Amino acid sequence: MSDIKLKRKAISLETKIKILDRLRNGDGSTALGKTFGLTEATIRTIKKNEIAIRQSVISETYLSVKSSSYTRDAVKEKMEKTLIIWLEENAQKRIPVDGNNIKQQALRFSKSQKSAGGFKVEKDRVTFLLCSNASGDRILKPLLINRALKPRAMKGVDFDKLPVIWMANKKAWVTTTVFTDWFIKYFVPETRKYLNEKGLQFKVLLLLVDNAPGHPPLEHENVQVLFLPPNTTSLIQPLDQGIIATFKTYYIKRTFQYILDTLDRDKTLTVIDAWKKFSIKDCVTHAALALSDLRPSTLNGCWRAIWPECVKSKNPVEKNTNEYPNIIALAHAVGGEGFDDLVFDDIEELMIDKVLSEDEILHFASQNADVIESSDSEEPEKLTENLIQEGLQLAKKLGHHFVKNDPNVERAAQFQRELNSCMARYKELYKEVARIGEQRLITEFIFQNVDAERARESPVQN
Repeated sequence: MSDIKLKRKAISLETKIKILDRLRNGDGSTALGKTFGLTEATIRTIKKNEIAIRQSVISETYLSVKSSSYTRDAVKEKMEKTLIIWLEENAQKRIPVDGNNIKQQALRFSKSQKSAGGFKVEKDRVTFLLCSNASGDRILKPLLINRALKPRAMKGVDFDKLPVIWMANKKAWVTTTVFTDWFIKYFVPETRKYLNEKGLQFKVLLLLVDNAPGHPPLEHENVQVLFLPPNTTSLIQPLDQGIIATFKTYYIKRTFQYILDTLDRDKTLTVIDAWKKFSIKDCVTHAALALSDLRPSTLNGCWRAIWPECVKSKNPVEKNTNEYPNIIALAHAVGGEGFDDLVFDDIEELMIDKVLSEDEILHFASQNADVIESSDSEEPEKLTENLIQEGLQLAKKLGHHFVKNDPNVERAAQFQRELNSCMARYKELYKEVARIGEQRLITEFIFQNVDAERARESPVQN
């Protein structure tokens, strides 16, 4: 008898989600196997891996839900994860790549994965989003994106009173979600307030942003959003015409001053010790001070390339390189390796917004996303029984609202089913939390029995 080699069938994530939803609704494995042309064992395996499957769908990857998903070689999976980070990093920096670049980079990552050593160095990463008006008299509170939502260094800090808008995601990038949240919750209210103060109508407002991946199409009745033409950002975008460079220059100057002041306060410290004391809290402080150092004339003058009529002064914008001698003087005062011999070219290198190196990307990809998100964070608050119950009641009320008011019965019924499917995990969690809450300590029963025994032994008293 000749051996028959069965071809493995790839099951899309979309199909797996449909199977999991129908299992939750009470459908049996046998019936589902017949419907989808799968064995009962495959259905059971999908059920067993439900958490991982649903997590892959709601993760921040750009892959489609319809992509095939099955167990694969671990090295290939790590290589692909690393390659995605590399592609996203280049997209964030607006660095073009082609098919040949991707292929060569994938080969390098694959070789690095197989021979990876013990790269341990980790660098903190933050991203700032700056926004100012053309006249230069108003610059919004900057948006800061950090990798941790609540770092230990910020323990006890009121985030609402920070000189920045604080947001976080595991890569510290300006994602579509982050940008949209900032636009709706901060940009629109702040610009409306500013125009009201100026006695101007909040009707026509022009927001200029580059068409980067993190900048989604936005719509607002009072805001017209225009995207700059491709590959012109560095030529005409006001922020790229000197505002960002000047901001970075002031930030570097403030940071070097911090190192020098730290060393002066404690003569026993080395430069390395002083750097170790630097935290995200200091970063926020220095960023706010650097932003306050920006002059209205600098903000206004940087619009010359795209809107020359609005620029008040005919003089060119003061170059940020004018601050370089002060930075070099601070570096020499600090002393030590990397400071004694600091020159103009070194500062220019610090000003470049570099992409992650291959070693950094490999190290970044090797870490679990949850660990990255919470490695430097405070202990998150627990989801209590009351909070879960409140959420379930709200979901029930929401479902009843549409069932009662939607004239399209089929649509309302489908929404009800999908809502029940979404809330199934929280219903199970609520039962589990409630069950644990009902369990009593064994010591309660021990002391109750001891008290009862003593009561029987004691004489009855009036």
